[in-house]
Amino acid sequence: MKNKLFKILILAMIILTIGSTNVYAGVLDDVWVTFVSWVTERLNNDAPPSEQAQHEHAEAMAQDQSLTEEQRKEWEKLAQETDRVAKMKEYLEENRSEMPEWQVKQWEHDIEVMEKMEKGDYSGLTENTPQAVVADVAEGAVETVSNTADFISDFTSNPIGTLVTAILDVFKTILGYWVQVIADMVQTLSMGTTSDFSLTYSYDELKAEDDNGPRNMYTNVKKYKEGGGKKWQKVIDIKKESGYDFSSDTPIPVTPVDLYNMAIGNIDFLDVNFLEVNNNNHAEGSIWLNLRNFISVIIHIVIYIVSGILLATLIWHGINLVKKSFGLPEKQKEHRDGLKRFFIALGILIGTIVIMALLINMSDILLADLQGKDTNELPIRVNVESAEYSFSTNITGYALYMSQIDNVDMFTVKAVWVVVFIAFAWLNLATVILLIARMIVMMLLAIVGVGLAAIYALDIGKSPKEKYKQWLELYASLALVQVFLAIASKIILENL
Repeated sequence: MKNKLFKILILAMIILTIGSTNVYAGVLDDVWVTFVSWVTERLNNDAPPSEQAQHEHAEAMAQDQSLTEEQRKEWEKLAQETDRVAKMKEYLEENRSEMPEWQVKQWEHDIEVMEKMEKGDYSGLTENTPQAVVADVAEGAVETVSNTADFISDFTSNPIGTLVTAILDVFKTILGYWVQVIADMVQTLSMGTTSDFSLTYSYDELKAEDDNGPRNMYTNVKKYKEGGGKKWQKVIDIKKESGYDFSSDTPIPVTPVDLYNMAIGNIDFLDVNFLEVNNNNHAEGSIWLNLRNFISVIIHIVIYIVSGILLATLIWHGINLVKKSFGLPEKQKEHRDGLKRFFIALGILIGTIVIMALLINMSDILLADLQGKDTNELPIRVNVESAEYSFSTNITGYALYMSQIDNVDMFTVKAVWVVVFIAFAWLNLATVILLIARMIVMMLLAIVGVGLAAIYALDIGKSPKEKYKQWLELYASLALVQVFLAIASKIILENL
């Protein structure tokens, strides 16, 4: 194997040498095609027996009468263990009704891939099997040689554009890509896709999922159709003559966290509605739901304590007002004022809960026009003629897609989109941090607002009315933050 790898490296160097000269640039494609075929053939020859071959051999041995009964049973057991496809099919049929549609599709896709493996077809493998490793090595070799050929070809025609394009891709990855991955974690953690550490996927990967799959529910990939899209979406058609050189191999962005999704409340973890839980958005046992339940318990405890304090002040001032009705006038006034504070404090207690509910619901009503009609699909529909596909995305995703422009003659256009993507990635991360802080502050304000009723009833501190006014202004401002984000998002969408 070491000798073969050595030959591969030597041949790759020869190709680079040939490709670097203008004389042989025209024959480069023929050379690398031959090289790819040789690499694939050599590597596949080293592949271990397929699982199907092992299964068939074990079945044959289990029927061999020259073996003892104990040996045949061992071979029979091995035959059952190696027949994974049959087991997967059996499991799928038994559990199909309990599995979501996207998961059923994923299982069917995996079974199809494994059946191809048994026939020696290793395309589309997603598992870390020996065959998959061989296929990955071969595919990596093919991709490396292909990319090298493309780079040399581009460099000979436009050296400056080629170098700038390569540098831009590095800057995009370091300054934008990983920043957006971190921002997305507030949503991908609950989706179970954090381990991908990826912002882009192939058309086939997304299509293999159901429309409600953890990634395709945002993109809803389809075949190309000019002008295709829903009424509430911004439709962008990218024609072949644009010269961007997008192809069916150009990956599709999946960036769930950006201004749009944060504005309309589609990011589960940033939800500030602690009074009413939407079970469609929050899975049982999620971090947000546990935090919400903890805060809810504290709020209920504070309400009980405050209610007890209010009742005690009512009894105290009521009894003393009657007892001292023939006493000193200043004492009567003190207890009458105490009863007034009780009724105002009771209004504050009830009003606080009502105000919180009204502000959150008012925010939802104002955002209703921007939302995608109870769907996770994103607001921009991109139809790419040269790639022959269509997908939905958001502002950040569109900037990321356009930053993949492969035409080195358009490096200035690519540079603009790289800068835009990096800017939005940092903006998204900053907004996530802001909204997490907002969520925590609003949770604490919910507790403080209820507690202010007791402070007012007991006449503790200076200007309790002023404190409640400040609480109301702060809570209202934080509750309406999403509305301002929605307005900003709409303005950007309108000007794309």
